[in-house]
Amino acid sequence: MPRPSRFRGRTRSRAGTRKGTSGRTRRGTPSRTRATALLCALVLLLGLSGCSAVKKAAGKKSPSPSASASPSGDAAKVTEDHAAAYRDPDTGKLLTADEAKDPKRVQDVLKRYWTPERVAAAIAATGPVGGAPEPSSAATAGPVDDPGHEQISGPAAAPGGGSVGRASPVLPSAGGAIPNASGKLFFHVPGGRDGTCSAAAVNSASRRLLATAGHCVHGGKGGQWMENTMFVAGYRGGTALNFTAAFPAYQSRTFTAWIQEGSQVKYTTERAFTHDVAFITTMNGFDGRRIVDKYGGYGIRTGPYPISPTSVRLLGYPDAFDKGGVEQECVSDVRLDKARIAVDCGMGPGSSGGPWVWKFPNVGWIVGVTSTGAIRPAIEQSARFGSDVWTMFQAQAGTAP
Repeated sequence: MPRPSRFRGRTRSRAGTRKGTSGRTRRGTPSRTRATALLCALVLLLGLSGCSAVKKAAGKKSPSPSASASPSGDAAKVTEDHAAAYRDPDTGKLLTADEAKDPKRVQDVLKRYWTPERVAAAIAATGPVGGAPEPSSAATAGPVDDPGHEQISGPAAAPGGGSVGRASPVLPSAGGAIPNASGKLFFHVPGGRDGTCSAAAVNSASRRLLATAGHCVHGGKGGQWMENTMFVAGYRGGTALNFTAAFPAYQSRTFTAWIQEGSQVKYTTERAFTHDVAFITTMNGFDGRRIVDKYGGYGIRTGPYPISPTSVRLLGYPDAFDKGGVEQECVSDVRLDKARIAVDCGMGPGSSGGPWVWKFPNVGWIVGVTSTGAIRPAIEQSARFGSDVWTMFQAQAGTAP
């Protein structure tokens, strides 16, 4: 088994109210008042109750688009989920909803689709190179989502069929072997190319969950959900995939903000890239086992920043090193970066979606996933894991075929 390459820091080693234009607060308009009176008259005429409620509703301010993206405790309002789609490579047709839930049918399609030729030609998915724009009015646009109080799932789970959180995995310090809970994500962009990202298993009630970036499951504004998605745990290079370590996707979930405003080719809005996070529920693997039962899974930590200790371990499969065939690592300190978080690591395309593992020598919780970055200067960025990410995690944690 090849040893992982390492980076440390910048050194790489190959070992309720509105305001008018005058600034005064306005609490309504004459037209609204007249409309309310007419509505109340209609209510009384029909013999219905609740005119006071009508008045209160008429005086309410409609929520702004930014407010609709704030954590609300209802994941359906801020995230969207999508059943995995599989396209037969011979017929070019999508499987029906029932066929896409049949493990044997899905496995057959994936084995025929992910040929050595397609694997070799897959192009790594990446966020926009360079990350956040240069300091400008746009650099401070949009509030930081409510971090909420600290939430920690887990502890992380070791391989085995025990109860959730029964044990801790062996997660060595930098330089040691990398757990197979992380790996490479393969997918097809509808109407386009094949792509790859990085991802990692997460301990949850279903023991089937993966964490990755939003742009690894959906193309953003004007884009679609990915097809023929499959995770290969502990991928070790080569074009002939090890299907005994493969797990087909069952359902994906990401933020509505990413779907509406995100892009895989350029930095669009702060709102989009502070929500470039996704969770994927997997089917049983080709050997019939759940991913966390077989390989273990990291925990999830959300809440305020900074975190202590500040050091995290990034994992991923950047194309720039070993042609994306060997999992790379970088150990660095997390720092605040406007509305996101960043580290001094330079991995580049292919590392998207890779986990940022906190307290990695012992148990290991994911506190971020690679979203954007660059090799020169060395920087990787992630959305902050706040209460919105926790809500999405909770919404997806129990999903199962």
